[in-house]
Amino acid sequence: MSCTRAPQDLKLEEYIHSRNLPAEAPLIIVGTIISNDQVGHEVLGHFKSDKQRYSEKTHRYEHLDYSLQLFKVKIQIENVLRGGELKQKQMGVYYYTHVGPFGMPLIGMHGYGGTWEIGDREIFYLKKIDNVFRTACDFNRSCVTPVFSGAHPGFTIDSSRPPTESIIDLLLTRGQGSTDQGMVKAVLSRSAEYFNEPYAIRKWQEIAEHDESAAVRDAACSQLKKEELPCPSYRGTSARKQGS
Repeated sequence: MSCTRAPQDLKLEEYIHSRNLPAEAPLIIVGTIISNDQVGHEVLGHFKSDKQRYSEKTHRYEHLDYSLQLFKVKIQIENVLRGGELKQKQMGVYYYTHVGPFGMPLIGMHGYGGTWEIGDREIFYLKKIDNVFRTACDFNRSCVTPVFSGAHPGFTIDSSRPPTESIIDLLLTRGQGSTDQGMVKAVLSRSAEYFNEPYAIRKWQEIAEHDESAAVRDAACSQLKKEELPCPSYRGTSARKQGS
């Protein structure tokens, strides 16, 4: 992992709950991770929304400062879900993460507090500031959504439906190169229910009824059981459209 220079003084982006990201982010990209580079040196910063603490040293209330590191992740673009066409096939995205133990899953690479690995497929919720692409929020793992269901060429957000439903369709519908193991991870991931729990439950029911894999159906049934809902009987595979 190399170190590059920051193009500008990028500000820390406030946390946005995952259910709001599809509606608020002006640019949404699905891509696979090619590389991840440290940018500049560690800095101190804080979220404006943080509660202040009383300092015995200064005898006043102050923000709790975090040790931050700016990174640039390079991604191979697969889908532009929102934001129009992009000419480039690859793009660099800047984000901040916390340095050291933090007590919650972080955005970023495995070994740096995060869970990403090279080649992972993710949904990136972005904004563009002075020709630089930024994650819509920093720190939290849920600022970027993992995709375990394979590639989905041509998939876009359906503007006639709530954007969270389209995102869930992508997360819970088998795509190109999908595996049973990947689909089990997709079903058991909490991303879908964070976005829109009623719609996620509907998709789990569809999977329990129609997925070709017993392991994937069992995963869907386990999610339904947590919601104290019955698991529908397997009815065989069928050609189901995304969002049907």
